[in-house]
Amino acid sequence: MRRHIIIEEAIDALDHDALRKQLETKGCGAIVSFLGMTRGTEGNAKVYALEFDAWQEKLGPVLRDLANQACDSFGTL
Repeated sequence: MRRHIIIEEAIDALDHDALRKQLETKGCGAIVSFLGMTRGTEGNAKVYALEFDAWQEKLGPVLRDLANQACDSFGTL
């Protein structure tokens, strides 16, 4: 089995079944996904939203690099 990393944004909801259909899961023990959540406060200030303007174009390459590092470190695909 070759390494298969999928990076995509799920703005409203993550479709687990659609993701699973994109992956070769025979012999696979797990599928790992990342869910980023906004915390409600930062110190004493309420957090209402996060903006990723500067990161949007780099988000995919950075996440792919982190995924490859994790695969290399733990021998996963």
